[in-house]
Amino acid sequence: MIPAYNAETYLAETLDSILAQTYQQFEIIVVDDGSTDNTVNIVKEYANKDSRVTLIQNDHGRQSKARNTAIAASKYEWIAPVDSDDILLPNRFQCQLEEAAKHPEVVAWASFAERVTADGHPYRRLESPPTTMEKYREMQANHDLIFIPNSTCLIKKSVIEKIGGYDARFDGVEDLELLDRVAAEGPVLVIPEVLLHYRMYDDSSTAAYDKYVAQRKLFRFLFKRRKERQNGRDIDIDTYLETYDNISSVRRFLRHLDTLSGFHHRVAALQFGEKKYMPALKSLILSTIYNPWFTVHGVLKRLRRG
Repeated sequence: MIPAYNAETYLAETLDSILAQTYQQFEIIVVDDGSTDNTVNIVKEYANKDSRVTLIQNDHGRQSKARNTAIAASKYEWIAPVDSDDILLPNRFQCQLEEAAKHPEVVAWASFAERVTADGHPYRRLESPPTTMEKYREMQANHDLIFIPNSTCLIKKSVIEKIGGYDARFDGVEDLELLDRVAAEGPVLVIPEVLLHYRMYDDSSTAAYDKYVAQRKLFRFLFKRRKERQNGRDIDIDTYLETYDNISSVRRFLRHLDTLSGFHHRVAALQFGEKKYMPALKSLILSTIYNPWFTVHGVLKRLRRG
């Protein structure tokens, strides 16, 4: 399934990468989320050439609504959520489905991914756990959040339906929140092989920062929910958001600095990937000023990974 909103730039490349899979028994459901560009026409062209491609048009309602619409319309046992600018490697479906046949108890399969720039240049390998059943059990026992790129996942439709699908209150991190609930239903495993190119681009605009702030707020909730569950408690997202800023001015200021540091650190990584070295250095310096430990810790982690 592919939610698409003004996705004309990369959508054809994404569709081509799916149609080129070595495993060919699939359907592609593209849910247009009220695009104002050429997205709909691109999908119609592919649908006219290949009956496996289906277009559903929604009013603009954002990611969760589009994803849930596609799930409701799907006919196969497994759902592969794919973003409209990512690139699947040819053996993606075959590799995951072969593992699924061997381990029917696993409810979701993911893989390693390669982050690529806007023009498709690889710059960072993403290796997320758990790659073994033992690690999955350990993470569940420790109430660790499973942090996997959404577009690498293959998830049982029955499990998604059982837990109620994507939650629109988490738009922006709806994929991570869904996976957290999926992992509570059964094993989630990562195949230690790059099966996806995950496209990221440099965007240091005010709009990008506002989006990052909203995401960080929801990320913090998910980590807090996990921590509370470790203590046998649970918290509600609506209550959490109502009390989010009900803290001292000092703590609010420190949280703001942490958010600024994280944003500039992420922008720096994207700029380095696109070989924009001077802007990247500026972003890294800003990240260090706002939170030296966050930046140094992140750089050391990358150096250890090589």
